[in-house]
Amino acid sequence: MVDAKIYAAFRSGCLGDNILDAYFPFFANIICENEWEYVNDKQVSTEFEKKYSFAVPLTFVRQVLGVGMKNGSIVDDHAQYRVCKEELAAFKFDSREFDYY
Repeated sequence: MVDAKIYAAFRSGCLGDNILDAYFPFFANIICENEWEYVNDKQVSTEFEKKYSFAVPLTFVRQVLGVGMKNGSIVDDHAQYRVCKEELAAFKFDSREFDYY
């Protein structure tokens, strides 16, 4: 059901024009919910799988996190990836719009 939500959100156009842009708000929600100051691909992948019940490859997670680096919500801080919470908050979305039950 969750992958159907992601598909519906992507197809509706509310999450951007490409698949990386479509997944970034889901990652932004996870990062904000966990209040991480620094983020890495493995922790995002693990939490994504827990929350949405399907795994995404680490290479894909890295590509999606690259969206955050391009938009300034994640910055390289001496080989660690620091979260800019104010900027990241702009990319979250309310997934309740896709909940039917």
